[in-house]
Formats: sequence, structure tokens, C-alpha cells
Amino acid sequence: MPGKTDLFFATPGEPNCFAEAPIVMRTRFSADFAIGTFAVTLTAVLFSLALLSRHADRQESVQVVDASEQSTEQLLASARTEPVCREILKRQAVNRESLVAALIRLARLTGETKSRQLSLLISELDNDLVVAQVSNLSSLASLTSGDDRLQLLKSVRHLSTSPQSTGIRQAAMVTWLTMVEDRDTVFQAAAGKGLLGDLLTSLPLVSPGSLHHQLYDQVKPILLRGKFVQEHREQISHDSGFDGKPKTEALDPDQAGVELQKVAISVCTRLIGREAEKARDLIALLPCRELRPAVIESLIQLPANAISKQHSGFLAAELVAFIAEQPLELQTSGAAQRALDFGWRISEMLTDEKKDRLQKRLAELSSR
Repeated sequence: MPGKTDLFFATPGEPNCFAEAPIVMRTRFSADFAIGTFAVTLTAVLFSLALLSRHADRQESVQVVDASEQSTEQLLASARTEPVCREILKRQAVNRESLVAALIRLARLTGETKSRQLSLLISELDNDLVVAQVSNLSSLASLTSGDDRLQLLKSVRHLSTSPQSTGIRQAAMVTWLTMVEDRDTVFQAAAGKGLLGDLLTSLPLVSPGSLHHQLYDQVKPILLRGKFVQEHREQISHDSGFDGKPKTEALDPDQAGVELQKVAISVCTRLIGREAEKARDLIALLPCRELRPAVIESLIQLPANAISKQHSGFLAAELVAFIAEQPLELQTSGAAQRALDFGWRISEMLTDEKKDRLQKRLAELSSR
């Protein structure tokens, strides 16, 4: 006979353990089934969430592409998603109200402050700068106040003078310039880091307006550096009439700053305003042979009425000297040809006698 522990047989009068077993097994089976069902359901939910997340990522990617392809009018009429806000901040001809609204919305969507978002937008730029984007960011930066402004100033100072791509550094420099009244501090900081050339080339990115007019105050000392300018400016007067040769000797520039001067020469005419003053300052640099090509190119960019008749004779002589110095094969092409055309324009500002002499000399140079 089996023992008491045998499930198949039981001692008479004692409980039948086997008889209760189906109840226990059914209970366990129900619990296991419930747990299994929950696990399957949870897995399905997690899988669905993963799919939704991936779908959302793909949707956001599509939105970025779509935003960049939309017109400005379409963007302004669209729901303010993060890609749409970013794209609005890059566009030209967007009014300040819309820019501010896009920045505020972008800050809310990303959970960042406005100043932090502006800093991030600047740091994401590359060397292929979009002028409208830099203009928009610097315009928005000028509207900040309180702690936002202090934080942004700290950030753009760092981005302006630390190792960055040229595009990021120049965008930060422009933003810094628009946020402060004492712009000498920006130039001093750039000079201290050997970045004055980068700062100068960033100036045309500043939005046209009164700031362009004021920035020439910082550019002018760089443009006119070197004792030779101060010593010979007085010779450039109405007495320096055209007689076929320059009135001053060829002078060597301050070699330490000549490359920087060339940058300043190129940049100054791209700043709006004070054209007559710029023309006068540029003409003072013509006696320097090393700077003369850059000076002539910049003078050509100025409006005709910016050049005073008082200086036209001196300018005519320097133009002739420059053209005559070029190799024969280059005298009717490139920079020499542009100088020839400029010379004909300048001849109309001279007295009849000087005009005839200059035009005769220009004709000789163009026929060689």
C-alpha cells in the first residue's frame, strides 16, 4: 500500500489531497494566465509607443524639410512648431513682431530661456552665413533686458573671442556690437585676441542703419594707421592738379598693419553713410603703392558725388601712375581696366585744360 503522501491513494478517514489539487492548479493557472496576458499587453503598449516615437521623429524630420521649402508667407501662416520657428528666424523681410513671437515660442518648446536659445542659434551657424539670419539674431538680442541680456552678453563675448568657426565668431561679434553702446570695447577685445581682421570683415553683416554710420569711427583709425598718412594728407589739395605724375613720393606703409589696412579699405565702403569722408580718407592712402590697388577698387565702389573736385586732380595723377605701372598685357584688363574707366569718370570733374591732358594720357595707356 502506498504511504500517506501518495496522491493517488489516501488512508480512509483522512483528507484526499488529490481531490483538492485541481482547485490549486486552476488557481495557479488563472494567475499565470493573468500575468502572461499583462506581459503581452505591456509589451504591445511599449512597442506601440516606440513606433509612435519613431513616427514622431520622422514627422519632425519631414517638418524641417517642409519648413525650409515653404515661402515666408506660408511659414508665418503655419503652426509654430520648432522647425517652423527656426526657419522664420532665418528669413528676410520678417517684421520684428513675428521674430519676437517665433523666439518666444521656440524657447517654450525647447524649455530654454530666450537668451539661451539665441546663444544656441548663434553657435549652430556655419561659415556660410545667411545675412538675414545674423541680422535677425542681432536685432532680437538688442531687445533683451535684465538677466536675459546679461547672460547673452556673457555668451557672445565668449563666442566672439574663443576658438570657433569663423561664421560663429563673426555672428557673435555682430550681436555683441548691437548690444553695447561702447563699441570700442568690442574692438579692443578682438585686437587683444588677434581677431581684429575677423571683426572688420563681420561689419557688413550688421543691419544697415545708424550703426553703420557710427561704426566708421572704429574703422577709420585702422584705415589711417601709419605716420605716412598724417604727414602727407596736407599735400592732397586743390594745388595737386593733374600734370601727368603723382605729387607725392611712393611711400611704404606701416608694415605691421598693412594687411589689416587692406581689410579696412575693403570693408569701409560697404558700410552705409559718410561717403565723402571715406573718399577723402581713402585718397590719402594712394601714395602708398602697396595699398593703392585696394584703395582704387574701394573708391570705384563709392558714388560719383562722394569725391570732391578739390581732390580730383590728385586722384587722376595717382590713377595714371597705377595704370602705367601695370605690365603691358594687363593694362587693358582687370584692375587696370577698371582704373581706366574710373579715370574717364574723374576727368569730367577737372578743368577743361586738365581734362584734355588726362583723357589724352588715358587714351595712350589704353592703346599700348
